[in-house]
Amino acid sequence: METAAGVASSSRVGVFGGTFDPPHLGHARAASEALRVLALDRVLWVPSHLSPHKRDRRSSPPGVRWEMVCAALRGEPSFEATRAEMDRRGVSYTIDTLRQLRASQPQRELFLILGPDLIDGFGSWRAPVEIARIARLVGLRFEGREGPAAPGRGVGSASAPAPSHVVDLAPCDISSSRIRRRVARGRTVSHMVVPAVLAIIQSRKLYMRRGDVPPDPEST
Repeated sequence: METAAGVASSSRVGVFGGTFDPPHLGHARAASEALRVLALDRVLWVPSHLSPHKRDRRSSPPGVRWEMVCAALRGEPSFEATRAEMDRRGVSYTIDTLRQLRASQPQRELFLILGPDLIDGFGSWRAPVEIARIARLVGLRFEGREGPAAPGRGVGSASAPAPSHVVDLAPCDISSSRIRRRVARGRTVSHMVVPAVLAIIQSRKLYMRRGDVPPDPEST
C-alpha cells in the first residue's frame, strides 16, 4: 500500500526507514514482528533519498528503490510507504521526517524502528534527544547477538536515549548488501526477495556490475 506522508491516521504507527536497496524478506519479517509485538496499527516504510550513514556508497536511483518498496508491500494492508524523504531530496535526516509526521497527524503515537547497527551509532544522529521525544525508540535484536537490552556505544545516556522497546527476531542471514553481491556474482536471490522485487532487479539489471557492490557487508 502506498501513501503520501501524513495520510495514515492510525493511532499507533511504526516508522521503518532505510535505503531499501533492495527491500527484502528480512525487512518484512522485522516489520511484521514489530507490528505484532507492539500492537501497531500500521508500519510506515520510509525509503531515504540519501542516507547520511551511506553517502560513500552509490545507491540505486530513488525512483527505482521506491518502485521496489511499493512492490514489496503490495498485498500487505498493515504496511504503507511514504515518499516524505524522497520528495524532500538532499540528505535524509530522521528528525525531519518525524517532525513532518508529527505535524501532519499529531494524535498518532509514533514508534521508530531501529536495527542493531543503527542503535549502536544513535548518539551521532542529528537531534537524537528530540527524536526520542517525538517517537518511542524500538530496538530490533537478533537472537544470539548483543542488542539494545545491553546498550552499546552512544546509547543509554541523556544525549542519546536508549530504546524503550526491544523486539527479538529469529536469526536472519538476509541483507541488502548480500543480495547485491549475489546478483553481481550471478547467483540466485529468489529466496531473499518477493517475486515482484526480483522482477524489478532483473528487468532493470540492478547490481549486476561488481563495481556497484561494496566489499563490506551492511545490514540494510
